[in-house]
Amino acid sequence: MGINVGVLTIVDDGTTFSQRGEANTAYETVTSFEFIFILHLVNDIMEITNLLCQALQPKSEDILNAMHLVSSIKRLIQQLNDT
Repeated sequence: MGINVGVLTIVDDGTTFSQRGEANTAYETVTSFEFIFILHLVNDIMEITNLLCQALQPKSEDILNAMHLVSSIKRLIQQLNDT
């Protein structure tokens, strides 16, 4: 059963008014545009930083290449910020 179905069941059939209210608030929060937008943004940032992390793992990575990678990642994150 998906989270939405479970929350909607509580919204409709919750045992107390408080429980139904909390479930309704939770549902409205996780389905809001702002929440979904931030979730996608965090996912994009995590993908970018994961690439950097994987590239910096080898012991043989020299400082110049590492600086170049960090600079590239900073540009990518700035592009996300600008859009």
